[in-house]
Amino acid sequence: MIVKLKNNFLEIISFLILLVLLIFNSYSFINNINEINKKNKEAYDYCLSINYKDSEYESYCNNVLSNQEKVDFFTVLTNIVIFGYGNISYVLFLFITIPSLYYICKYLKNNFLKNELTRCNYKVIKKRLFKKAYLSAFILPTIIIISFIISYLYTGTFNADYAIKYSTTGWSANTLSKPILFIIVYVFNIFIHSLLYVNIGLLIVRKYNNYFIAVISSFLMFIGIEAILEILFNGIIFTSILKSSWGHNFNIINMLALNDQEGIYTSLIVPFILLIISYIALHILYNNKEKLVIYSEKN
Repeated sequence: MIVKLKNNFLEIISFLILLVLLIFNSYSFINNINEINKKNKEAYDYCLSINYKDSEYESYCNNVLSNQEKVDFFTVLTNIVIFGYGNISYVLFLFITIPSLYYICKYLKNNFLKNELTRCNYKVIKKRLFKKAYLSAFILPTIIIISFIISYLYTGTFNADYAIKYSTTGWSANTLSKPILFIIVYVFNIFIHSLLYVNIGLLIVRKYNNYFIAVISSFLMFIGIEAILEILFNGIIFTSILKSSWGHNFNIINMLALNDQEGIYTSLIVPFILLIISYIALHILYNNKEKLVIYSEKN
């Protein structure tokens, strides 16, 4: 058990940091809502205790007595996840790649590959390295699942009436009316992006085995891909040339928002295509074990 914890210490640290942030976001939002509910209850009780009709408080009390809705699942989720992690959306990539690249960088830089190839099949080695790297892809989906649990435990329902009435989320009424489908698609969306982030790191680490260089280069590649998607595809092709709003789907940073302007599945298309392309690139680049050995010897 201790050995497993030691071998996965970066994944655990990354997960714990995100979990602490989630707990802090949840506590802050829920505490704020409870304070509002407390004041609303006091106002409600006050209006019931007086003869407010035909008085200066009539309009106020009518409003208080007719607005007793409680925040719903989607409103809580939006505030603790999208708003809660909004300020660090650009570095969520690092929470995945930093733990993901450590083991494979150490393995290649210390030239373990060349020694192990004499007694082990390359496919077995590659499978083990990738399996270890992909462990980090489960960090964010797990955090999101916990956020669903927190949101449901606080509200006790998947009812979206409050979110629809007061527009407290960026999602459409059609999306909010299908909570189970939403949860499945949302987690799948996060998982696709996480796998893509890991793949970006694996593409870099093949040539650059130095851990810090690999992490920085992966982040720069990530920002570069995002810039191409935003400027070329969204800005130029779809917005300027095609005059279409569909271009906003060309984004791999703002995965938490799950934009459903054209439907709940549209946000999955671009990252899924990029994920397939990255897998093809990984297969081509890592298929040549001789070059991988050469790169590891150079580093």
